[in-house]
Amino acid sequence: DWSYLFNTNIDLTWRSVIDEVAYGCCIISDKNINILTCKNNEKIDIEGFAIIGNHRATVQNGLCDEVPTRYVGNIHNINNINVIGCGKNGINLYRGYEISTMNNVKCQFNMGYGLFVGYNVGVDSATEYLKFNNCIFAHNRLDGVHFTYWRKDISFNNCLLNGNGQYYLNNIDPLLGYDRRVPSNLKDVRAGVFFEQGNVELNDTNIGLSFVNCYGEDCLKGVHLENVKGVGV
Repeated sequence: DWSYLFNTNIDLTWRSVIDEVAYGCCIISDKNINILTCKNNEKIDIEGFAIIGNHRATVQNGLCDEVPTRYVGNIHNINNINVIGCGKNGINLYRGYEISTMNNVKCQFNMGYGLFVGYNVGVDSATEYLKFNNCIFAHNRLDGVHFTYWRKDISFNNCLLNGNGQYYLNNIDPLLGYDRRVPSNLKDVRAGVFFEQGNVELNDTNIGLSFVNCYGEDCLKGVHLENVKGVGV
């Protein structure tokens, strides 16, 4: 039962798409909006479709939750989706991400991060106990995956991290149209997976960051870990 929406100006939620439009569809938008949004009282529970954005829409996120005002939990079911070419981030989780497994997700050619996991000061925005299985975070302008604050136990298994950030191409990217040369300051180099300094439980000796069968070409850093006490780079 395929329905058709053309150039809608409505901020659709994932539930309205699944219930009212189609299952297993491809959602395409050139609007400078969050293409699919999750409200603060909702969990993200999605699978089986694609989102294609417009890389010139500078504040466009493919899949996005709202900035939290209180703790509402960050357990999300995000599986078997493809997010391509958004103007900002492919998947943007402002309120953290915890106790979840992401399977077969592809975030590629987005102008910001492939997956951005944020943190709201003053609100418990936990990022811990995560598993990424058979995912692709590739050719995003910034990091493939970026964690603003994190605690422990994050694992990547059989993931591909090609071409995130800037690397030695020395000319204009033919698809996205920007310079992919290495920046003059190596501190500005992006990574396949970037862990910012976070709220790690410093007395915990089992932080547990693991990468198994993960690969990445055309990138200067596969994984970058900011300076956190008790954790090496």
